[in-house]
Amino acid sequence: MNALEALLNRKASLVSFLVRETLAEADSYDAAIQKLAYTQLIAPVYFIVGGANVAEGAVITRDRESALDIWMMNPAQGRWFVLETNYDHWTEPPADDNRRMPATKAMNATGQAGINASSMFQVLSVPHVLNKGTTYTAIMSAAQPQVYNTWVRWPEGQASAQSP
Repeated sequence: MNALEALLNRKASLVSFLVRETLAEADSYDAAIQKLAYTQLIAPVYFIVGGANVAEGAVITRDRESALDIWMMNPAQGRWFVLETNYDHWTEPPADDNRRMPATKAMNATGQAGINASSMFQVLSVPHVLNKGTTYTAIMSAAQPQVYNTWVRWPEGQASAQSP
């Protein structure tokens, strides 16, 4: 269906092209959110967006036309992080693939003050968060562009490289 959509809807963008275009052209976090949320796409997607400033973080749940939801960090309401595990945050994940609960528990155990590249790798390596379906793990920072690490994960759930 996505290939047919790409042929028939010339206004719809490929997800990878939209990400590249947004990275090249958006001059702010808000501009990036708007572009990713409202540009027509050929396929539904979750965009996880992080900015360089406090409270700049969001999960954009997309269908082909526009955002179904933009779930933003809100530290004033105690939401110092948002996380995405391939299921809409407003629905219950399937019992056989509930990565949300262990990820949330690991984030809360780490605490906001303890977040860095190494601790994020540890959160993303917690059993059930890291599972047999995990292909790779990427950690990056808009505030610290030198922080960019990607690990290919093996089927046994082992990282192919050491933690940061």
